[in-house]
Amino acid sequence: GPAIAGGPADAGYRSIFSSRSAFCALRADGSIRAWGEPAWGGSGAPLGNGYVLVASTQRAFAAVNAAGNIQAWGDALRGGSGAPELAGHTSIASTMFAFAALDTLGAVSAWGDEDYGGSGAPVSWGYLNIVSNDHAFAALHSDGYISTWGDTSNGGAGGPTSTGFVSIFSTSGAFAALNASGSIVSWGSGVSGSNAAPTDAGYVHVYSTADAFTAIKADGTLASWGKPWSGGVGAPTHGKCAQVF
Repeated sequence: GPAIAGGPADAGYRSIFSSRSAFCALRADGSIRAWGEPAWGGSGAPLGNGYVLVASTQRAFAAVNAAGNIQAWGDALRGGSGAPELAGHTSIASTMFAFAALDTLGAVSAWGDEDYGGSGAPVSWGYLNIVSNDHAFAALHSDGYISTWGDTSNGGAGGPTSTGFVSIFSTSGAFAALNASGSIVSWGSGVSGSNAAPTDAGYVHVYSTADAFTAIKADGTLASWGKPWSGGVGAPTHGKCAQVF
């Protein structure tokens, strides 16, 4: 079909990313083309090639090149400026208006709207990954503890103080963490799944919608919690499920 107005007409692109009102396409050679609302990332994309990863907030983009350098563009107050200048970054997570990047030492850098996690990131290193919801971030450390920052009513505070956690999951305003024994702790907004997590153990994975979680055990038993009309109730009870979608 015809090219989208403003979009690239040439070939060689391998992935597309979006903010609320702009697109950005990454070519096989690592060059980037952006279009859409200029103030929200539709213009200002970095020149050159070698970029391997792009992330977005609702109003900005951030791209990482092969050396781990980050270039951000879009709304300066919503993540379009303030990215770390050092190299070595391997991944980026985003809330609606902030980014958080992880480097090879496990150190975390955050920028963007401070109410959405643009400030307050942990200052130590050794983190394995960062998970985000719409309003806050949660980072899992190699020692099994979790650090949170961002909107305190949506998971930026109130996380578990114990250790032994192996993974973190999120809805739009809450987090759920799974520890090595298969027990679960959830926190954040009550309407987004922070309440009523199962109290038993043996769970192996957690899935989410916008406002509810479902956890599965190795034997196929399910437990759901969160907003009822988002899947927080009604999960099958026969214990024969193999996977959740």
